[in-house]
Formats: sequence, structure tokens, C-alpha cells
Amino acid sequence: MILADYAGRSYDISAFSGGSPSGDVLLIPELASEGAGGEICTGAAKLAQRFLIELLTEAGSLRYQPERGTYFLSTLQSGRARNETDVFTAFALAVGRVERMFASIERTTDPADERFERAELTLLTFRPDGLRLTISLTSRAGATRPVILPIPIVA
Repeated sequence: MILADYAGRSYDISAFSGGSPSGDVLLIPELASEGAGGEICTGAAKLAQRFLIELLTEAGSLRYQPERGTYFLSTLQSGRARNETDVFTAFALAVGRVERMFASIERTTDPADERFERAELTLLTFRPDGLRLTISLTSRAGATRPVILPIPIVA
């Protein structure tokens, strides 16, 4: 990607590095990494980041924004999600909260590839060390949209 792909668009600081438009990748928490350089993201990558942060933020954990976040992680951590049906249900409830939050903060002038349409849990694998989730995220742009990957920023 080149800087021209970002022209005329809003962007965000990447919270995670290692993103890829497809395939399995390990995302690294960029903002928490010591000595890490910065990256910016826009488009579908920005939407995916916003979705993950909202999904993984515990509901009520933000003092001045108690409506933000979901109960997804607390449901998993409490042991109430004991089988696939429980996890799919917890995910669906969490996505409902994310959808309502995005509806209240997204603007009609935002690019279609940065606006939330839907999220589906497409694959769930129970592992000894936890769960592996595969999520399909769709923007208002639909399936046909350019993928603009994060680029490093120079300070």
C-alpha cells in the first residue's frame, strides 16, 4: 500500500499489527508493545479494528461510557459458555450490542467500507488453551471493497 491510498480518508492508529487480508495471522497488540513503531489503518482494516475493540471491551468498564462494550468475554470467562450453542449465542448477543453502538456513532458521510453491516461467527474451535474464533465481518460496501493494509508512520 502507498500513502496515496489514504488520501481523503479518515484513519486511525493501529491497535494491532500483523494484519493480513486473508489467512491465519497472529495479531500483536501494537499499542502495548515496547519500542513498537506506529501504523495507521483505514477502510476495512479500520472497521475490523473498531469491531474487535468494541467486542472485547467489557460492558461497563469505561467509567464515562458505560454503554460501550459487550458481555462476550465475561460470558466466556465465567464458564457459562459450555458448548458451541452457548458461544454462538453469546457472540450473537454481543454483536447486537456492537451493532447498536455503531449505529449511534457512525455517520452517513463515513466511507461505506468503514461502516458496519454485520458480523458472523463462521468457525469455532475448542482448544485446550481456549477458543479459536473465525469471524466474518461485512461492511456497508459489501464483499467488493479494496483492502487498504496498515502502513508504518514515521515520526
